[in-house]
Amino acid sequence: MSQTAVVRGPNVRGGSIEREVWLKVVGLQPSTWQEIDRQIVTPLSTLVTLCVGEVNELSAIELTLDGESWVTLGASYIRHAEAHTERLDKLASLSDLKFRGVAAWLDKVERLGPLPPVVARFSARQATMRLETELLEMTTVAEGLHSRLFPEITRLEVAVCDEVRKRVLAAVADMDAQITDILRGMLTHLHEPGYPYRLKGLAQIVASAAPEICGRVNRWANEVSEARNKYAHRTAGFLDEGSIDKLATVVESLRWLLRCILLLEAGLEASVMTTRLRDISGYRLFLERAADGLPTVYGK
Repeated sequence: MSQTAVVRGPNVRGGSIEREVWLKVVGLQPSTWQEIDRQIVTPLSTLVTLCVGEVNELSAIELTLDGESWVTLGASYIRHAEAHTERLDKLASLSDLKFRGVAAWLDKVERLGPLPPVVARFSARQATMRLETELLEMTTVAEGLHSRLFPEITRLEVAVCDEVRKRVLAAVADMDAQITDILRGMLTHLHEPGYPYRLKGLAQIVASAAPEICGRVNRWANEVSEARNKYAHRTAGFLDEGSIDKLATVVESLRWLLRCILLLEAGLEASVMTTRLRDISGYRLFLERAADGLPTVYGK
């Protein structure tokens, strides 16, 4: 990994000194671009976006066969570097994670699956959609992330679940086949932890680095779970004026929580995260708004 300073301007709009980071990947087996993008390019751009709170996509790629002659690859999916506005949401840098952290992040591509890019997109405020839709997407990602981080956690032992399913299906064996199919489907996930339990598990991950993200954890988990169920099961109509602040707080808490979890997974030290969060105005503003949006969770 190497870094170079790039001077842009000066011009009528001013000038800037930016930093270009080049990552050299060697020993690749013959692969399609799709495979390289899935395993290396997207995870790296996602990691940088999670660090700085701003979309940072691949801007250039060069190929070599002999290690000496480099050919610049040009394609529609490679964007030229653009000047970025300075944000106050920078939570980490690649130098904080160090090379070991970046390598560890790439090793977790299969484990984390397609979830990190979704979190990065919302963390960078690039998604433009209804608040209810973002809630559904973020709460789904939260469930999936806990499942991938803690696949060994179960609510009941597999043997117990098998026995329960056997007895329940035997009890309705003489009823309509449709009822049997419905119950069989409902009992399929009997061993999995409940949604509030998963939320509390995620909150525990950041407890030492940022315990205030979720406020009073039990109440927060209930609020998130209730909000998700209302819109996932369509028991709530269109978002009314009185629910906007509450729902916005839930969504914002998930943005910060999931972003912090992924950076901890990438090797960011908890003490560094604590310091950076303290200095980020966007995070402090979130906590101030949260005290009004969900006073029972974040209020003093």
